[in-house]
Amino acid sequence: MANALSRVLLPSHRAARPVSIQTPRTLEAYVMPSFNAIVQVPVLGWLPFLMIVAGIGEPLKYLLIGHAALVPVTLSMLQGFRGTPPALLEVAAAYRYTRWQVFTRVTLPAAIPVIGMGIRLAFTKAWLTLVVVELVASSEGLGYLIVFGRQLFQLDLVLASVLIVGAIGYAVDRALTVLKRKLKRSGAV
Repeated sequence: MANALSRVLLPSHRAARPVSIQTPRTLEAYVMPSFNAIVQVPVLGWLPFLMIVAGIGEPLKYLLIGHAALVPVTLSMLQGFRGTPPALLEVAAAYRYTRWQVFTRVTLPAAIPVIGMGIRLAFTKAWLTLVVVELVASSEGLGYLIVFGRQLFQLDLVLASVLIVGAIGYAVDRALTVLKRKLKRSGAV
C-alpha cells in the first residue's frame, strides 16, 4: 500500500498519461466503505460515545469539530481531484509532464476551487458543532452562555449570544470568500 501511495504522490520521470492523479483504486476500495459508514452517523450521534471516551472538556470539542470538518474537506478534495478536465490532462501528456508536474500544474489548480468550497463548508459545520457541543456538554463558551441565559430566563443574554455566534460565522465566511477572490485574481486559483 505504501508503494502505491508513493507512486501517486511522488514525482515520476515517465511521461504523464492523460489520467487524473487519484487515490489508488484498491486503497479507495478498502477505505471508502469505512469512511462512508462513519460519515452516515451525524456528528451529534458521536457525542454520547465520545463523552464516555474523552470526557467533557476540550478533547471532546476537538474530536467532534475535527469529525465535522474532515468530512466536507475530504469529499471536496476527492471530487476536486477527480474533476480535472481530461483536455488539460491530455495537454500535460503532450508536454510530457511528470506525475509531479501534472499534480502541481494541472490537477491541484483545477481542484482548488472545489477544495475552497469544501473548506468554507467545513468551517460552517465546525462552527455549528462547536456551539452545539457547548450547548450540550460544556461549562464555558457561547453555547454554554445560551443555556445559562435560558436557565436564568435572561432573554437578552440568549439573543446577544445567538447574534454573536451568527456574526462570527458570517464574518469568517466572508473572509474566506474574499480570500478566494484574491487568490482567483492573482492567478493562484
